[in-house]
Amino acid sequence: MYSIVKQPRTRRQRKHEREILLAPPTEGDLTTFYCSGMPELKLSAHNDQQTQPLIPPLLDAKLTTMHGNKMLFKGIERGSDSAEYVQEWSVQIDDR
Repeated sequence: MYSIVKQPRTRRQRKHEREILLAPPTEGDLTTFYCSGMPELKLSAHNDQQTQPLIPPLLDAKLTTMHGNKMLFKGIERGSDSAEYVQEWSVQIDDR
């Protein structure tokens, strides 16, 4: 489903509300799947046949809140150095 995603955290630290509002969102197709029994969220470009992630996947994703077409997921992001950090995705579903 086509979604607009913002990441309210940077390396575990929550950003200031103003910084979150001003940050540009990442848009694409959101997919949910299970890998090793753990739910994962992945955002890929709308017409990407290989579904390469636009931002690092959210591992062990859990729905925290939901209101209308907006949801907040909390999970784990694996950095390029293989370190894992708490991350959140603010997701807005768009009916494009």
